[in-house]
Amino acid sequence: YFAVFALGQLFVGPLSDRFGRRPFVLAGLVTFVVGSLFCVLASTLLGLVIGRIIQAIGVCACSVLSRAIARDLFSGNKLASVLSFITVAMAAAPGFSPLLGGALDHMFGWQSVFFLGFFFAMGWLPVPRLRSRWLVAACAIFLLASVPVTFGPILEASETALALHVRLLPINAKADLHPLRVLHFLALAYVVLSLIDPARERLSGGVAGRTLIMVGRQSLATFLASLILARIAGALLDIGGRDAWTVAAVNAAGLAAVIAVAAVVGWFKRAPWAAARRPEAAPRPDAADTRREQQGPEPARPVRAA
Repeated sequence: YFAVFALGQLFVGPLSDRFGRRPFVLAGLVTFVVGSLFCVLASTLLGLVIGRIIQAIGVCACSVLSRAIARDLFSGNKLASVLSFITVAMAAAPGFSPLLGGALDHMFGWQSVFFLGFFFAMGWLPVPRLRSRWLVAACAIFLLASVPVTFGPILEASETALALHVRLLPINAKADLHPLRVLHFLALAYVVLSLIDPARERLSGGVAGRTLIMVGRQSLATFLASLILARIAGALLDIGGRDAWTVAAVNAAGLAAVIAVAAVVGWFKRAPWAAARRPEAAPRPDAADTRREQQGPEPARPVRAA
């Protein structure tokens, strides 16, 4: 995915300069939707990889051309403001996407990641208005009613709840993407988004928001670090046990390590040592000084006799 995403940008930019931005933006969106559908229907690992490659082709067009269009339409301070919004969006999305994708995979099956992306992109699942009282109430009732058949401790303590869970969500519910799992995720997402919507601006500008953006800007480094940290965390849990407090401590340490990796990589990319070694530029002479040097010394003026 990353290889195709990187190589595709080399071709999209020059072609859009020649033939225009709009055709490639529309083609990129359509390609991404086709790739998502391909991933949803994939039954083998090869099919999933092919779908991801198709997605990368579509995403690279939209990623490159969003900034190019901003430069075409704006200039000066307005361009800086628009580019800052684009940068924040592109940096924040990779920060929370792995968390959301992991939750989707764990609770609803890996197909749900592409299922929801495909139908939201097509507009077949309209995004409802947040903080609708009746919709929040309906989602909350559905979530509370599902606790006895989805909460692990209850399932371990009650055979009746476990039997009802197996009846409602059979063993292949994750692989076959059971509709109840999708409804549960959508209800949970709507309630959470409605609760945080009033504080959206404060969250994006606070410490949590800045941390999320920082992690998103270093998404590749944090992703690779998370793979290594997951192995280490698994080994530590095998040694120390998997009780609730140990699991919570290991997860908190892993989260802190991922944030630390993002901070170190960001500092390394800024290369502060290079700025310290760079010699200070000598002040440039103004135009009058340059003209005087080119003309040479002024001739002596004759002295008039008294």
